[in-house]
Amino acid sequence: MSARVFFPIPFVLLLACDRPTTSTTSTTVASASAMPAHSAAAVSPAAPAASLAKPAPTAERRSFHSYQGKVEKSDFRIVFERTGDKLEGIAARGTADDVPVRGEMKDASHFTLTEVVGRGKKGAVYEGKMDGLRIIGTVKDPRGQKPVAFNAGPPAPFVESDKSFEQTYLGSLGEKVRVRMKLTRNGTKLSGTYRYTRSKDDLRLEGTVNESDGKFELVEKTAKGVLSGRFEGVFLQRGLAFARWSSPDNARTFPITLRYGDVYPEPVTIAGAVKIVPQEDYKEQGKYCVMSIFVPEVVGAEDKTAMKSLNQALRAEAGDTKKMDCEGASEELRYETTTTYHVDKTMPGRFALTYSFYEYAGGAHGMHGVDCYVADVTKGTLTQMTAKSLSADARKKLEALTNASLKKEHGVAKLSDVGFDGDDVKLGDDTSICIEGSDLVVQFQPYEVAPYVMGAPAVKVAPKEAAPLVSGTAFAPFF
Repeated sequence: MSARVFFPIPFVLLLACDRPTTSTTSTTVASASAMPAHSAAAVSPAAPAASLAKPAPTAERRSFHSYQGKVEKSDFRIVFERTGDKLEGIAARGTADDVPVRGEMKDASHFTLTEVVGRGKKGAVYEGKMDGLRIIGTVKDPRGQKPVAFNAGPPAPFVESDKSFEQTYLGSLGEKVRVRMKLTRNGTKLSGTYRYTRSKDDLRLEGTVNESDGKFELVEKTAKGVLSGRFEGVFLQRGLAFARWSSPDNARTFPITLRYGDVYPEPVTIAGAVKIVPQEDYKEQGKYCVMSIFVPEVVGAEDKTAMKSLNQALRAEAGDTKKMDCEGASEELRYETTTTYHVDKTMPGRFALTYSFYEYAGGAHGMHGVDCYVADVTKGTLTQMTAKSLSADARKKLEALTNASLKKEHGVAKLSDVGFDGDDVKLGDDTSICIEGSDLVVQFQPYEVAPYVMGAPAVKVAPKEAAPLVSGTAFAPFF
């Protein structure tokens, strides 16, 4: 298995709309009667290209309210959507994860919101009052403590460095459809792409964002330029927002919640119509045990049988959510497994890629590793590249180059002087041999030749030196 490391951060992006004023601010959208299926076509690309301004035939009055402030001494952020007297949103206190909240308006200004937590558990209860641009009230945790006060006003969504940024997000459309999004901000312009985790085409986003209050609008189009939806929302901060997706005719709408996501693999064209598209398998077994597996899938190849064999091999190497083990996971001990990949180099009919793996299932730290492969689209084969792939003479020469490079890097004659396990490193049968740009890379795993604190040592070998070493291997065509 392979591993470039990604340490997901429990950081929430939500898309939301208007800040509250003394009178309720609202936007008119249609009510959704059913959740979409797990496919892009079920929600967006198949939507008719009607005018975004066209009103829904049975529109409901909705308004979005967002605040930031304090619960006692802890930072506090909350956003909720109001539909009639019903409220639904998300709240975050201090450094804890965000928690969904639902509730209702008791009268024109008083509200109650309850955290939505796991089955059989009770969440905190917020009782408060909308007072102009602020909300005030108390929150009572379910463990019997006395209620504590909260006080929050309009959010300040951006810091100075947020005037321009590129950010990736992870979330869900409605309750079931998982999405990945990448947004780029340049002043008031906002653009990007997003995809459903099992779709093969990205959807394009283009719109604007307001500096002072974080309000934004995004128009969504398919790869062919067909209008397929829109988002209206408001940033609470760069990584926190709440919004609503609407079909072009406003006939279907779904709330969308996005959280910080640190990877967004891009589609890669090999040659002609042959592409490598990212697919994602995701499983969440309880709140404290999650598995995310990115898999490259080849599309557009002429030989369908070879392409099918290659895609089966790519998926088998990436991992299987059915083998997920959550025994021992808890709020204090959160288990996580992540697989992602990077296409290192392409040529007609072939590509080199790296799988990166990270897993935490208890202990002092997570474990990560890297495996590298060559995929042959015409033959339908996937070949893992390790030191064992080389001839005995080439392996010996590569080992000498590796030791010379590491000693020069650390300024020592013996690698043990700087913490390595021995005076020289050895290339084991399973030592990964990879490609990075034009270079060959010897990639050790954590603990392979040094303690964990030294990470995963790597050595680059220039193309001129690498070419004779990989002669006769699956890497040879790339050098």
